[in-house]
This record gives sequence, C-alpha cells and structure tokens, in this order.
Amino acid sequence: MLEHPLGELTLKGFCYDMSETRISDFLEKNPECVACEHLPQCTGGCMVESMTEEGDFLVPDKRTCYFHKHIGADAVRKVADEAIKKYCVS
Repeated sequence: MLEHPLGELTLKGFCYDMSETRISDFLEKNPECVACEHLPQCTGGCMVESMTEEGDFLVPDKRTCYFHKHIGADAVRKVADEAIKKYCVS
C-alpha cells in the first residue's frame, strides 16, 4: 500500500480478478459441475478454500461438494431442529 495507489491495488491484480469472477467462468473450467444437481446450492463452494487447498479459486471446493453430495442441508436442519427441541424448550 505504501508503494502503489489504493485504486491500483483494488482495480488490478488477483483480488480484482477474483471479485469479478462469474459462475460462467467457473463452469467453463469445470464442465463436470454443469450437470450436477447440487450446483444451485453450492455454486462451486468457497473460492478462498479452493485457493488455499488447490492454488486455484476456479476449481470446486471439495468440502462443499462433499457436503452437498453426501450430507446435505436437510440432514443438518434435522439435527439442528432436534437440538432446538431438546435444549431450547420454552
């Protein structure tokens, strides 16, 4: 920040590219996700997780993919509802 104007830092480079990414960019690189029934919920997962684990923010987040394919929001909702009934009784 001491060497470059703030506008240059925010309008150029990696952070800008990441913030301007569209789902179409992701799908172009990952055609296997196009037909996935879970795409509307996961949308590729967390870009930061993908960048951290794979070094590329345009690859699917493996944890989010696993969650949607093998666990699902309904399972989490069921556990949460049971906990609420058990511990938050009015």
